[in-house]
Amino acid sequence: MSMLSLGAGGEGGSASGSLRLQILGPLRLWRGGVELEAGPRQQAYLLALLLAGQGRPISTGELVDLIWDEDAPVSAVNVLHKYVGTLRRLLEPALSIRESGSYLRRRGNGYLFVADAGLLDLADFRGRV
Repeated sequence: MSMLSLGAGGEGGSASGSLRLQILGPLRLWRGGVELEAGPRQQAYLLALLLAGQGRPISTGELVDLIWDEDAPVSAVNVLHKYVGTLRRLLEPALSIRESGSYLRRRGNGYLFVADAGLLDLADFRGRV
């Protein structure tokens, strides 16, 4: 099973153990061997999109279009920012509400997921084919 692993004691580590994210197949998250919920469907989809982007910034407009298509609520951008904050604290529980964290970063008018090469199973897969 391929997974993104962020070890305890290293970047992304926490007192509660290592964090692992699986993107090939269904999106799954674990911390210290305990499976975590990625949250509501749109929030989980946001995380999957950012992981699949492999460090490429995705604009908020593009994210809104991909997540909601033509059914985007008027508050879609605000909801997107809320989801990012929730995901940051899910990935790094010690973060305060205003901290940006190590993995979900803002770039211009968008967001990206940042991780070292070799940690994302999708990148490993692409490197082997």
